[in-house]
Amino acid sequence: MILLKCRWAIAPVLLLPFLATPAVRGADVVIYLVAKGNNYNQNSSAPPVPKGSPARFNALVGLSATNSVTNATVQALPSGSIIPMLLQGGTASSPATFTLQAKYTSQSVLDAAYPNGNYQFVIDAVHDHTKTLTLALSGNAYPASAPYVTNPFESNVIFITNPAAPFTLTWNAFPGGTVNDFILVMLSDSQGNPIYQTPYPGQAGALKGTATSVVFPPNSLPAGSLIGVSLIFAKVVQTNLTAYPGVPGYAAYYTATSFGMVALAEDVAFYNISKHQVFTQSDTGPPALVGSSYRFVAQVIANASNTVTNAQVQPPAPAVLEPLSPDPTDTVFAYQKNFTSQAGLDAAFVTGAYAIQVNAVHDGSRVLPMTMPADAFPVAPHVSDWTATQGFNAAASLKLTWDPFTGAGAQDDIHVLAIDSLGNGVSDTLLSSSATNFVFPAGTFQNGQTYQAQVQFRHFATEDTITYPGATGAVRFISRTILNLTPGGGAPPSLAVVAANGAGSFQLVLSGQAGLLYAIDASTNLQAGSWVPLVTNTAVGGQFTFTDSQSSKLSARFYRGRTAN
Repeated sequence: MILLKCRWAIAPVLLLPFLATPAVRGADVVIYLVAKGNNYNQNSSAPPVPKGSPARFNALVGLSATNSVTNATVQALPSGSIIPMLLQGGTASSPATFTLQAKYTSQSVLDAAYPNGNYQFVIDAVHDHTKTLTLALSGNAYPASAPYVTNPFESNVIFITNPAAPFTLTWNAFPGGTVNDFILVMLSDSQGNPIYQTPYPGQAGALKGTATSVVFPPNSLPAGSLIGVSLIFAKVVQTNLTAYPGVPGYAAYYTATSFGMVALAEDVAFYNISKHQVFTQSDTGPPALVGSSYRFVAQVIANASNTVTNAQVQPPAPAVLEPLSPDPTDTVFAYQKNFTSQAGLDAAFVTGAYAIQVNAVHDGSRVLPMTMPADAFPVAPHVSDWTATQGFNAAASLKLTWDPFTGAGAQDDIHVLAIDSLGNGVSDTLLSSSATNFVFPAGTFQNGQTYQAQVQFRHFATEDTITYPGATGAVRFISRTILNLTPGGGAPPSLAVVAANGAGSFQLVLSGQAGLLYAIDASTNLQAGSWVPLVTNTAVGGQFTFTDSQSSKLSARFYRGRTAN
């Protein structure tokens, strides 16, 4: 397990939760608040420890719209400095606020800068005009201890093994907490953007000071990512509901504990149903359909081994559940049925409503509906440089080129893969639908071996990331072309001397496979490192000729021919 060092910011503390519920009367402001608090971190079952500069002063004015307030200040009465508050946020996930936060190394330093007493807000609202509001922050009613989370920690964070189920976060009781106090829980992503928060006092679902847990609904936590959490115990020492009609004001003391959570990925990564048409290409001509070239395929791909126990697909007619067979070597469950004609495929797997049923270890049983539309197969992929795939040098890279995927949609893509003679994958790549080539790196293949390459044009009729949060479902139509790759294949080239011309120069003929690229090298002594290339050319019609104008100047010269792909 990787150790994670989590530093979850909760600034401004006690601020963001109040922004979730606008004022009923449509005021320019939704909340104003002044608070002093102490901030802690927890990353194990040990008690929380103070953050750096744990003592903090917070003031906030929450806006009902991005531009509903033009200016806001806060002042410690009677003679403190008038401090401007800064405008922040203004997006769907980060509502607009005027805020002020100051951090200090100790409470005594905090109190010297921001003493207990009355704090005055001056808010310049667009429609509500200027509001002058006062809150009394006094009594040092700090909660007796920091919130202590009781869920188990592992590697500094709390792991949520099943994001698809409700998750209960638990903590020790708020010391001296009453129904007049409140507790806030705020969640943010790794960038500090809010993703969940409990309501503020008086709203449905608000946590009173006597609460010791909160339940996060199924699929409300982002799977496979780090989550920053702030748990806040707050003592409200003043609530003002009348100074600004429809807008609550609060003065409070708090303690807050920050920690990290990780929601593990869902059991399933992908699920799909698809119709395929399969072609082969054996020369430079167009691909040809193979026997049983039309296929229906259903797949469930798990995120990890042993997270899916079984899966079935249910067509609309005759609505019989077909089991998906697991591949013992990986995480794929698959069902496939082949047909010799498109008519046969369409008669057995008609347009209409389908469903994949999945039984997962953590996520439970799910029924995932999909709709198969009328056939929409892409054009068959055509490899435009077929000759380059025959007899190439496996020690060099191989560039596979094909005609464009015409009519491709925004979600469509191209899948290029290669397998060896035993069915083992040696290369597997997804490309955008605009790609027209892929380069297999040198060393992907071995000379003397046989391989099969596939180019698949994949049209996505639908894609669904909502039904099973964390997993992607798709309905696809796929046209794929299969061709054999023969690195170092075929007979080696032959090299012959035709004759010496009148000038004493040798004329050579290299014979090989039509369309392949060959080279002729020369050496004066056959020693290693003495070979130098003379010419590289394509064997059009299976051969090419070369005249060595330098041969007459040498007492001896040796020649060799080789593939140059």
